[in-house]
Amino acid sequence: MKCNPHVPLSVPLSALLSILLLSLLVPLRASAQDAAANFPVRPVTVIAATSPGGPTEHEVRLYLIKMTELMGKSFVMDFKAGAGNVIGSNYVAKSTPDGYTLLIVPSTFTAMKATVRDLPFDPLNDLTAVSQMSQRSTVLVVNSGLPIHDMKEYIAYARANPGKLNHGDAGVGGSSHLAAAWLSSATGIQVTYVHYKGTGPATLDLIAGRVDTVMESLTTMFPHIKSGKVRAIAITGNRRSPVLPDLPTVAEQAVPGFNFTSWLGIVAPAATPPAIVNKLGQNFSITAKSPEVVRVLEPEGNIMVGSLPAEFKQLIQAEAERWRKVVLDADIHFEE
Repeated sequence: MKCNPHVPLSVPLSALLSILLLSLLVPLRASAQDAAANFPVRPVTVIAATSPGGPTEHEVRLYLIKMTELMGKSFVMDFKAGAGNVIGSNYVAKSTPDGYTLLIVPSTFTAMKATVRDLPFDPLNDLTAVSQMSQRSTVLVVNSGLPIHDMKEYIAYARANPGKLNHGDAGVGGSSHLAAAWLSSATGIQVTYVHYKGTGPATLDLIAGRVDTVMESLTTMFPHIKSGKVRAIAITGNRRSPVLPDLPTVAEQAVPGFNFTSWLGIVAPAATPPAIVNKLGQNFSITAKSPEVVRVLEPEGNIMVGSLPAEFKQLIQAEAERWRKVVLDADIHFEE
């Protein structure tokens, strides 16, 4: 028997194991790269954890039309409502992590860990960021009969009348409740929270004078502001709205660093391959900034974002920590 002079007669076991491991990993890596390169090969389902109807569905369907065009396979919307967005969110968190089941999330998603008892999944660890698609200007409004015209008057009135201002929101632990609690904590004021099942009843009671203040999307409130039924005193985000360019933000007027907006984003199951997450993120980013989407959504009060996964992940983590602190500082109890 002739030996190859270039191969040692004796190879250490550890070296053999390393060679074997590499021989297994190379095809696996190639297979994962091929899967990402070819993705998608079948329709992608985007789950909404809410009921059909309303502005969210309208917005998301615009995105999915463009995504279908960009990626060559259908992007379809499905609804799994219930338990304050928990049912649909949990469904996606436990779905196969292959990029074919995604979740549309509102800004309240980042508060779930702080506000929902016995949450059956971890929003930060069981789901991964794909793209923040848009944000919507939010406005702090008061009943027009109150002697409040700006943030300084709002804070002065609340301090002079502890607990007298009634703040209407869409429910305990919702984003409007937490944002109001954050504002109260940051300014050292006390207000009384009145919790409704949705923003519609809160808005009606604001107009009727049964509650004094509401934080709501500018799109919803603009007709009432324009008619004089309610008075806008501040934009709650970090930039003014082109719809009301002369209305300063809360941060400009009185509370540096205050930045509350509502938004929509896309997440996927946590173990989805990074190459697929990045491919989805890039295409959702293109979608958010496409002329056909911007032309429809910007006049409705949306600010189109289209962030990539890493940037959206930072936002989710920062907001989750902020809401955790707000809940602790305000001593909010969700059994109420």
